[in-house]
Amino acid sequence: TGITIPNSQAQLPNKTLSTALGTEDHFDNLATEILSYLYPKFCPEHKIQLTKTISTRRYAVKCTKCRHQQSRFSYTPFHHMKLPTWMFGWAIYESIQRYPQVLSSREIQRRLKIAKNSALLLKRRLQLFATDQTPRIKELMQNELKEKFNGVMLPRVSENKNVNEVLQGKAVPQVDSVVLFSASQRANQGRKRHKHTGQTASIYMNDKLGGKQIGTLVHTLSWKGGPVIYDSISNNRAETLRPLLDQYIPKDVPVFSDEGYKWYYRINKNHRMVNHNRKSEDKRYKWARNRWCKDGVHNQVAEGNHRKLKWQFTAGYGYITPEYSQLYLNEYSFWKNVEYYGWEKLIRSDEENKELLKQRKAIVNQVSEKENKNWSEQVKCDTIGKKSPVESEREARGVRGRTAGSERNVGQNNAVIAGNKKALDGARGDGGEGAGEKEGFRKNCGAESRQGRRPCAVPERGMVRILRQDFCET
Repeated sequence: TGITIPNSQAQLPNKTLSTALGTEDHFDNLATEILSYLYPKFCPEHKIQLTKTISTRRYAVKCTKCRHQQSRFSYTPFHHMKLPTWMFGWAIYESIQRYPQVLSSREIQRRLKIAKNSALLLKRRLQLFATDQTPRIKELMQNELKEKFNGVMLPRVSENKNVNEVLQGKAVPQVDSVVLFSASQRANQGRKRHKHTGQTASIYMNDKLGGKQIGTLVHTLSWKGGPVIYDSISNNRAETLRPLLDQYIPKDVPVFSDEGYKWYYRINKNHRMVNHNRKSEDKRYKWARNRWCKDGVHNQVAEGNHRKLKWQFTAGYGYITPEYSQLYLNEYSFWKNVEYYGWEKLIRSDEENKELLKQRKAIVNQVSEKENKNWSEQVKCDTIGKKSPVESEREARGVRGRTAGSERNVGQNNAVIAGNKKALDGARGDGGEGAGEKEGFRKNCGAESRQGRRPCAVPERGMVRILRQDFCET
């Protein structure tokens, strides 16, 4: 048994509605099925998969032999997700049905009737889910290429022979790069770009304007009728592109590209290139007829994926920042890859799932320790009156904290602290002199509250609270 995704409206009731409401049960079952196959949970005592559901909590699952319970979302890309389970199933179904179109967070907000932030977070979870399946896609691609091109050797370039005679109709991987959301000369306030050349000149702002990256450079790997992989890169240099090719393409597997990959022939003897700038031998024409395909060598599959990628991202998203470009690309390529390979090939064995679960737990624990460390440093800096690393970073970015008081308020705060310190030196729990000084401390706190500030709590004996210019609450 595998994961079944309905493909027709007859299999899904109320599909023609403008919203996803009314089909919660179907999408809930779909999400539960995907999570149970791709992210199974195991009982730590009996070492069996948790399959028994809980009627009141659909996101939880428990053991059939004991009372051990666990969330389906724990240690997955949906860790601590607060949205209902069926919303995840709807996002999966809708993304598959509308491919090659994209599913934006704005449409998620409109269709699911949820807040803007919730829709964006669901979109991010979906992107993380697709990114988490990318290593499995890499393994499938490598195994397929090894099996398909085992012992294949292309004729030499100097022989001028058609490679189709050797390939016998086999689809060859093709690579190329494309620019998304380039920065024009008008965006650079009329300045021309002299430092950068080629495609990288289109993704960076002028150096006089800070040199910020505004566009995205995408590297594409695909073959005819097969899967596709998009990678966000910073430039087209060999040290940047070679690790990407080594991840997907086995040794001496035929690869087609343009002449931007001249360095790759020294690594792969079956690499062939086509010259898109080939000039015509006839003086009446400028370009040659074989500048797109020569002797069966072309990269039209990569070019076609570029056209589809540029149009769908421009029409669907409008613009994406380079910071999140890899997440968007992983999600977009995942829908094509899962259509090609199917959900069944993404399912791993129990041993692989247990090993991946250990890795996810280690990553989550590492992130939690880092957050706790930052929190302890923040509390420590607030106690001794120093600036924490978080506040220093905010000041460096130009982000102010809470509303800073005026110089008059700062002087009043210091006077209040001086009076509080004097009262604390002789404060006692019984009556007498200490009781009068404690009363004076209360009056000072009342003066603070009348000035519009929250009165501070009485600190323990021997501790003095130091106020900075930006009034902080303890």
